[in-house]
Amino acid sequence: HHGTDLQSANDIVRNGLDAVKAASYNGSGEFWASSEIGTADWFARTNPSNGQPARISFDIEESVLQQLCSAQPSVVFAHGPNDYEFQSTCFPHLNQAMKNKKVELVT
Repeated sequence: HHGTDLQSANDIVRNGLDAVKAASYNGSGEFWASSEIGTADWFARTNPSNGQPARISFDIEESVLQQLCSAQPSVVFAHGPNDYEFQSTCFPHLNQAMKNKKVELVT
């Protein structure tokens, strides 16, 4: 799950992850995701665009996640057991791997 604003969430679902767009909000262009809905919802409520909070939920095969996490040089950093920081260099692979993408408003 990824928390953001509604406009960005819809753009990611339609067009995929984009490092330039990500960097316009967070400076370094990474994409954060969590297996915990509550974490994503918190980020949605505190998104820097101050847009309407939204969450993107998606599936990614465990084998793909493990492949990305073990890549050298590192392209994904695990922060605890549930949170992942995807570097922009893996966005093309991640865009292909993200399945069942759905946007939901966060209240």
